[in-house]
Amino acid sequence: MCFQRLGFNINVDDVQFDLTVQGITDKIDSVLNDKKGLNETNSLIIFVMTHGETSEDLHARDEVFKCSDIWKKFNKCEELKGKPKMIVFQACKGENYSKTEGDDTVTDLLDFDAFKINQLGPDMLIFYSTLEHNYSYRSEYSGSWFIQELCKNFLSYGKRDDVISIVTRTIKCVCGNYYLQDKIESEDFQKQMPLFVSTLSKKFYLNRNKDRHLLLEINKRMAEVSCQLAEVLDIIKNY
Repeated sequence: MCFQRLGFNINVDDVQFDLTVQGITDKIDSVLNDKKGLNETNSLIIFVMTHGETSEDLHARDEVFKCSDIWKKFNKCEELKGKPKMIVFQACKGENYSKTEGDDTVTDLLDFDAFKINQLGPDMLIFYSTLEHNYSYRSEYSGSWFIQELCKNFLSYGKRDDVISIVTRTIKCVCGNYYLQDKIESEDFQKQMPLFVSTLSKKFYLNRNKDRHLLLEINKRMAEVSCQLAEVLDIIKNY
């Protein structure tokens, strides 16, 4: 729903559930083999939501696969050359957690071997829901902290701001708006810190240039009107 409201065409077949590793591979290959569709598209966005562990391990229905198994498939795709490719991973990366304050624990931001040379291609944005070794929290009522905030920010700012700005705002919201307290008397609040890695070579916008230009022009005019109203109010007060 979030991306459909932003103008993306999402078919029923684009949403897959509980796949095996082979099923994941087959689905990615079917996307890559759609040369006509890729030529006509402006960008590619993939969401992977599953259970995960340290060292970039993700769980399919039958066995474990790597995060890089997803993005490496698109490194040499000529039809997507020069086009932004965003891959979002909603998954745990361990059993630790960030704390609100007083935490001297040393943790890795990413697995040391996550981005070996030639693995991550150009014009890619990889967005993780949490740091290496850490939990990625999910409410049984409202769902994943990370996905909820990401969708909220895309819906609120997706027609105006570039994706990196929205991603940065999402990180701030997850860090600032959510915490878990195991015991009422405990001062140890568990937090979550998302992380992104980017090789984007230009700003990435989700909406068409014409729509964005009109929206920016409207915002500019509204700001000018607000300034003029403020000046009129000052004149009235001083009259």
